[in-house]
Amino acid sequence: MLKTLRVATAIVIAAIHFVAFYYVPVNLASLVARVAPPQVAEAVSWLTPQIIPRTLPLIGLIVTVLTPAVILLKNTKAYGPLTTLTGLAFTAYVYTALQGGFITITVPKIPPIGLEATITMAATALMYLFLLPPTLTIVKGILITVEAVSRVKALKGSLKPSTTPANTKANSYSNRLIRNES
Repeated sequence: MLKTLRVATAIVIAAIHFVAFYYVPVNLASLVARVAPPQVAEAVSWLTPQIIPRTLPLIGLIVTVLTPAVILLKNTKAYGPLTTLTGLAFTAYVYTALQGGFITITVPKIPPIGLEATITMAATALMYLFLLPPTLTIVKGILITVEAVSRVKALKGSLKPSTTPANTKANSYSNRLIRNES
């Protein structure tokens, strides 16, 4: 039952991420053209290539693949590294979407006026705010990985009773008891 729920959750999350991080950025102009007046649709089709970098949909696909993988592989050896990779992918997505904190739009030359302009919007504070959750996800993934590695090392160490200090003390105590009894 739990595994079925996890698979269903992963499928729903993958679908939501696909729409939000890939489909909408790729098809923004056509989606707006369906519902907005022609003037607005024309402005959006002109603005879309300037505000949505070309690499954004590719990073969105990576996020779409990694997020359900993290859900499906929880409590496995791959969970920590996948969580870290997912955080890195989200970080890349946010950084790319906000164009490093400075969104630049070039207004084409308007014929009657003959004016051409470049508008740059500083969005660094917004970018830092949006980078906080993926950064915490990266830290979470690293901590999960370190904990898993240390747990494996501890288990391997417990298989060799003569090398751990606690077992060495216990063995020497047992040896003294045996000598005293004989």
